[in-house]
Amino acid sequence: MTNTHEIVIVEDNQVLLDAIIEYLRGEGVSATGFSCGDELDQHLAFNVPSILILDVNLPGENGFEIARRLRSSLPGLCIVMMTDLKAEFQKIHGYEVGADVYLAKPVSPAELLAVIKSACRRLGSQLPMSSRVRFDFKQSTLEFSGQSTTLNSMEKHVLMALIQAEEQILPTWRLLEVVTDAAGLADAEKAYLEMQIFRLRKKFQSIGAANPSIKSVWKEGYKLLLNVDVVTG
Repeated sequence: MTNTHEIVIVEDNQVLLDAIIEYLRGEGVSATGFSCGDELDQHLAFNVPSILILDVNLPGENGFEIARRLRSSLPGLCIVMMTDLKAEFQKIHGYEVGADVYLAKPVSPAELLAVIKSACRRLGSQLPMSSRVRFDFKQSTLEFSGQSTTLNSMEKHVLMALIQAEEQILPTWRLLEVVTDAAGLADAEKAYLEMQIFRLRKKFQSIGAANPSIKSVWKEGYKLLLNVDVVTG
């Protein structure tokens, strides 16, 4: 049986990180994203990825330091470095600390996908294909890969509104209307909506669904990035 391996991306530019993950998902490839080494380490405490796509200029521990550390502790890990540092000595340093591939930004999504496919061939693995989350509206549950969690009434209504947007950006004003109606409030504050989005993201994370699950689009609204099947019966 052919194995499927996990892809992890560490990039502190949230817009770029979301764009990469969204592109990969559009190609049917599942990936998990983090913004710094600390978040990555929390993930590594319970998961061992096979492919790590790593920015160099990160807050705290930089990409070179992370690569050096993980190369010794996870020798089978495929490390792909992405960086604005293009000088030859910097590339050489990247390879010396453990990078398998060193890409100079800007990196086209198509090139990154090609690198991932090449790494998967070397690892003898399939690309990790995106799975669908099951949302049972009546039972108020989310299910993914054998794990489940329960949503409260507000989370249900917010999620359903995002699903009904059909992969489009749902304007903030529309979500505020949903929250206002569901909570029976005269007028919901944006901070209250953001709290509901935060809780929903945590629920998706708790069942192992890809991160980020809900994308914040500045001055516009929110977009659901996951494939969700709704069960209403």
